[in-house]
Amino acid sequence: MMRMLATARRSSCETIAAALSSRCIRHYVLAHVGKSLLWSAADMLGIYALIRYGERTPSAAGLIFMSALLWNAGCDVLVGGWVDRCEVRRRPMQPLMGLAWALIGMTFVASLTVGSPHGAWILLFAVLFRTAFAVFDVPHNAMMARLSATPAQGLCIARLRSVAAGVSMVIVGVVAVPLLEQQVEGRLVAVRWLSALAMLASLLMLPFLLDLPRLERTPRAAQVPLRDAQGDRGSMRFAPLCVTVLLGTLALTALRKALPQLDIFQGHGLSGCLLAATIGRLLATAVSGGIISGMGCARALSVSYMLCALLVLVLPAVFGSGELRVGAILLVVGLIGVFQELGNISSWTALIEITASAPACHWRVGTRIGTFSMMGKVASGVGGLLFGLFLSSGQTPSSALVGATMLWHLCLLVAPMAWLAGTLPHWQVRAR
Repeated sequence: MMRMLATARRSSCETIAAALSSRCIRHYVLAHVGKSLLWSAADMLGIYALIRYGERTPSAAGLIFMSALLWNAGCDVLVGGWVDRCEVRRRPMQPLMGLAWALIGMTFVASLTVGSPHGAWILLFAVLFRTAFAVFDVPHNAMMARLSATPAQGLCIARLRSVAAGVSMVIVGVVAVPLLEQQVEGRLVAVRWLSALAMLASLLMLPFLLDLPRLERTPRAAQVPLRDAQGDRGSMRFAPLCVTVLLGTLALTALRKALPQLDIFQGHGLSGCLLAATIGRLLATAVSGGIISGMGCARALSVSYMLCALLVLVLPAVFGSGELRVGAILLVVGLIGVFQELGNISSWTALIEITASAPACHWRVGTRIGTFSMMGKVASGVGGLLFGLFLSSGQTPSSALVGATMLWHLCLLVAPMAWLAGTLPHWQVRAR
């Protein structure tokens, strides 16, 4: 009887997987590229644009940026609850998401380029952009449960999300070059480049929006989590997963913010540092499938954060290694990028398993995804704030560069957080 039930369950998953064509998955990934373009640009250029085009002081720009990010985090949970209510009451999400799609590009450009002596207008456009982004972002993420009828599909979607995010970072990096180097008529150049970026993002997001009614009608299948080499289920519970991501993201964000400030990269090597991190992230997408399939999500997440913690301590050690220190630093930064992205893919795969393995009648999928997204955004904001406070409290010159001593202090602060993030899934697996 149990064998018959298992066979019927696999047959049901295969039927649902066949119903979800590669076209839907392709449109989902394209929409993630569009979202990531806007998110990466707002994260990379936000404070710079507020200072240059919004005529804000650095402290005011940081406060506006943090306020908008925290607003976005709160909206994620509220929108997640709305997604659940729409699923329970069989209400379409497309009308409200279509309105958000229409607003997101315009408010994105305005939030970065509007010039006003009053910060209220700048904050208003930033809040409108973050609200519209959350209304599109959370339902898009919630569709992972419907697209992942099997564990292999869930892992594939998590990897494709990481590839999409990496591609978007490269595009934003190219767009940022003329904005950072432009000295004359900077606002006009920024409006043109950012408008083109917003138009590209909107076009990439449109096919998914048109496919949404079809995805909403697709039944969600209960998924069996991936098993590790010992046959144990390698998935995690939701609360430990959120805490793990919160601690790991907070620690590694603080370190990532410090990399452009290293005094060794002033005048040369900064582009190489960013390139090394990007290559590391893309390399992780190539090797993550076999690692997660062999170890399970929880063990892969544990190993990735523990190795990141060790590499964080190695980084200041190679900082003073003589003439070869630039190459050594680039190698360590690349390895940190590999294991950080492996942790990111593992966490999203675990989240997909948690949501997809819930019973079909479970209505908290949207709330869980919104909460998970909120944790990552709050951790990113707090990590940036932690580095800012750490930098301002140190004995630094006016250029606010990070030397070997300050890097040691920062790494000794964030490495225990990354190590603790790695121990949580490790002990959860051992508890079983």
